[in-house]
Amino acid sequence: MKFSQKIVAASSALLLVTVVLLSVQQSVLVKNEVESLVDTSLTELEQGVSTAVSAEMNDKRALAKSVSEMI
Repeated sequence: MKFSQKIVAASSALLLVTVVLLSVQQSVLVKNEVESLVDTSLTELEQGVSTAVSAEMNDKRALAKSVSEMI
């Protein structure tokens, strides 16, 4: 095997390893970012539902109090 062929083979192997490592790193970063966004979205959704349910219950309580005062 000629020296130039060895250089080409080594360069190709190094390039392949670099691409694989960068792909793995990118996958991990994307996974972490997606998990963070999902957690944030679920927290916001939970807070919104909690607020809506609380407001609805307060409205029902106020209505029941008004009706009981009328009687």
